[in-house]
Amino acid sequence: MADRDDKSLARIEETSDEGRIPERSDAGSERSTYTFGIFKYGRGYWVRVMTAVALGVLFLAGAAWAWRQLEALSLPNRAWSVNATQTQGTASAGNVVTFERMLDGKAEPLGTGVLESISTQGGTSATMVVANVKMNEGVASPRDANHVSVAPSTGGTPLVGTLERQSVSGIPIFQRVYLQLGVALVLVLIGSFVTFHYVARKPKSVDFLIATDEEMRKVNWSTRKIILDSTQVVIFATFLIAAYIFVADFLLKKALFDQIVR
Repeated sequence: MADRDDKSLARIEETSDEGRIPERSDAGSERSTYTFGIFKYGRGYWVRVMTAVALGVLFLAGAAWAWRQLEALSLPNRAWSVNATQTQGTASAGNVVTFERMLDGKAEPLGTGVLESISTQGGTSATMVVANVKMNEGVASPRDANHVSVAPSTGGTPLVGTLERQSVSGIPIFQRVYLQLGVALVLVLIGSFVTFHYVARKPKSVDFLIATDEEMRKVNWSTRKIILDSTQVVIFATFLIAAYIFVADFLLKKALFDQIVR
């Protein structure tokens, strides 16, 4: 009898096990919550959107700050633009350029370079691009020179001319705006990745935002009439308190003044 009862119980357990729906694994449930790569798509919509907007504004402000900071950055120069006046003689690309300082009619060499290109205006001034500039020790840049001479590679009259500090300017290796644009773009891309990761992908932060949205929906927001009435009460109470303080101050001052006069 006991064996029969044990067999009956075993059949019942097998039958119940066959009819039981297998539980989903946590990994499968986790994967099923992603839609279009977004964790729990559609939930906590407005809180997630406003969080993304706030983070976007923050990173855009950082990109704008970096742009302004890079405006003061001095890039290395690949060549120098030289505008010489009172020029005499001729020169051509490839000639050696000597930057000089004229003192008492004597030329003191400050540095040399290679003439990359030259254009003359009316035979009395010339605009030159000088590359491979090497200044002597203790000389900061070609701006310290007030005279320039270009020695021809073959026979000919050397070109000489007068320089002013503002007529010499550096030609950077690339335009600064490219660096500013690159840094700003990198910051925007980093901001986009961080925003998408924390607002749309990371389960912990997404669950927090969803919970925040659900709590916000439970808030009993005041109606327009209640807000207007409360504002009127606050304004009236403010003026009433101010009037009370004014009267009390006036009476105390008058009483104390009469006591002092007596």
